[in-house]
Amino acid sequence: MLLFAILSVTLAAFTFDDGQCKCNQLVVETECKFNTQCTWDGVAKTCSRKSCADLKDQCSSTQGCALDSDGNCKDFTKCADYKVTGLGQCQYKDKTCTEDQTTSGGYACKAGTYVPECQKITIKADCKGYQSSTQVCFWTTNPMTKAQECMPVKYTSCEDGQSDPNLCTLNSSCKYTLEKKCVPKTCADVTTEFYCTSIPQWNNSKLTLCQWNGNCQDASGVEVLTQAKCYSSTLKNYHWVTSTNKCTLCAAPATSTTTPTGTSTGTSTGTSTGTSTGTNTGTSTGTSTGTSTGTSTGTSTGTSTGTSTGTTTTTGTGTSAGTTTTTGTGTGTTTTTGTNTGTKPNDAYTQSKFAQLIVVSLFMAFIQ
Repeated sequence: MLLFAILSVTLAAFTFDDGQCKCNQLVVETECKFNTQCTWDGVAKTCSRKSCADLKDQCSSTQGCALDSDGNCKDFTKCADYKVTGLGQCQYKDKTCTEDQTTSGGYACKAGTYVPECQKITIKADCKGYQSSTQVCFWTTNPMTKAQECMPVKYTSCEDGQSDPNLCTLNSSCKYTLEKKCVPKTCADVTTEFYCTSIPQWNNSKLTLCQWNGNCQDASGVEVLTQAKCYSSTLKNYHWVTSTNKCTLCAAPATSTTTPTGTSTGTSTGTSTGTSTGTNTGTSTGTSTGTSTGTSTGTSTGTSTGTSTGTTTTTGTGTSAGTTTTTGTGTGTTTTTGTNTGTKPNDAYTQSKFAQLIVVSLFMAFIQ
């Protein structure tokens, strides 16, 4: 069981979504120059995309660029502005385009998804493309007429392509073997180090990362890649970040929303809680810090005489209602932050003094 677990970890392949880096995300000069659609500014040390006019040979593969009727590569405008000679070619103008009605020179383009009606296609070269998510147009023998026609054929995995090597290889992630089987390609199918980069999976939206170790093998993750291999081996999906020295996925910056939580309420000087009757005389020196929770309602009446030296800081939450009358001399700082509710820690002292006063009063009455 342990050996099986070790083998499982060793053979695990690393896959990632196919979403190539934009030129302006590349911060390493060699990576920028590796992408022939990008240009490096040696002064500003920045990478940017070339203009469409400079991308004639790569026009059809560059998002945002399209060949006009004169064969010039310009910024893409809208699907309806273009005409093509064959089915599937409108997508080369932009991935949002497909063919409309037939014209004298071929087809007009329109906005939409390319969904060919296979049996209406009469030219073998045009018999291609997916009719749906499960069927592909393929030139083959019609079982009813026995004639070669463009037919919708089920193709949901490499195994569906076993009937014909040409059908099998319509998907770049599949290969046809000597045993006449159509199976998914793996890193082990690559025989040279130069091409040992990544293998597309069935839907071509994900890639399996490869690494060279005397032969081409599945890679466990991008951490095995050096700066020289990071961008090229991931088919331009990862780039090297010099500040971290790590191979990092090119992704749009995450949108962060931060909502501050908390309330700060006023600052007051002097606080009285509860009901107090009598005279408090003495000297208070030091620092008192506490937290009060609850509700305090009442009236404080009396005289405070003495000197208070130090700092008293009380933090509380709640509601304080009542009347405070303070007479005397105070030296120091008393700070309350927040809204006060309840009985403070020094209320026990006030209540104790009040109880003593009641006892003394009863004792004096008894003596009299």
